[in-house]
Amino acid sequence: MLFLLVLSLAGCTQRKQVEEGAINIYYMNEGETGLVEYVYFPITGTLYDVSKEVLDQMKVTPEDVELASPLKYTRINSISFSGENINVDFDDSYLEMDLVREKLTREAVVFTMCQVTGITSVSFSVENEPLLNETGKPFGMMTPEKLRLNLR
Repeated sequence: MLFLLVLSLAGCTQRKQVEEGAINIYYMNEGETGLVEYVYFPITGTLYDVSKEVLDQMKVTPEDVELASPLKYTRINSISFSGENINVDFDDSYLEMDLVREKLTREAVVFTMCQVTGITSVSFSVENEPLLNETGKPFGMMTPEKLRLNLR
């Protein structure tokens, strides 16, 4: 199973070129075992407005394809910014996801949000407490490059 997960994630580490103004939103595939890109054109606005719009779009599943929302098992409490980092704060339902779904959710948000102009990293919290890894340490700021290194 882990081999299948790593294999499926390896395919999403190379971003496809998108049209100007478009963002590849990452959704889970129907079986929730990997990530799939879906092109989306956000309305321009402030960094907060575009970020909120893209995250809101990640909550809904496109009707014309068989994808699953990476945010369907949790709720976003708030977003905040520090320099070029966005922090996404989830409610405590985030902690109830199984490991595969949690990892895919985290990766989908990082891969998607780092395409927004002005955002280079994403950090996560749950109920205003930093999200911790399996060793009890905060994940800290995550980038697509950092996630790709972890796939090797």
